[in-house]
Amino acid sequence: MHVQSRFQLLRQPSQRPGWTMRSADSGGREGLQNRCLSPQEKDGGSSLPGYVNLRDFRCKISCKKILTAVAHRSGLTVEDLRGPVRAKGVAVWRQIAHALCRDLTSFSFPQIGNAVNRDHTTLLNSLKRVEHYRQSDPEIAAIYEELRSQIQSTLK
Repeated sequence: MHVQSRFQLLRQPSQRPGWTMRSADSGGREGLQNRCLSPQEKDGGSSLPGYVNLRDFRCKISCKKILTAVAHRSGLTVEDLRGPVRAKGVAVWRQIAHALCRDLTSFSFPQIGNAVNRDHTTLLNSLKRVEHYRQSDPEIAAIYEELRSQIQSTLK
């Protein structure tokens, strides 16, 4: 008596329609891990991915630069902006820094959250608040635009 297996996983991969055999090196992450990059690419040399726009200033701005600029303008330290203090005087500057990070960089919310020591949902709240402040308070709108232009001018 012959028992047939009901499990499709027991077949060989070559028997599956549309599947091809893959070597161990062909899948997963490529680059330095699999030694697929040339020495020039390892050093950050000539070849760039096709999607990078060299004229886009957002590729060159980091959250650290933004936090430093906001800290200098506000008279606070970067540790204050990244710290747990919830006083309104610190929170408003922190929210401005969050909005600038989102506006001037191409990072995602979780990446910005890691840089500023906050959760991504806190960043969403900060963006709403800063947008409200900018519409209701012309002084905050002027400070935001001044910081934005100052950070952009450091790159040009």
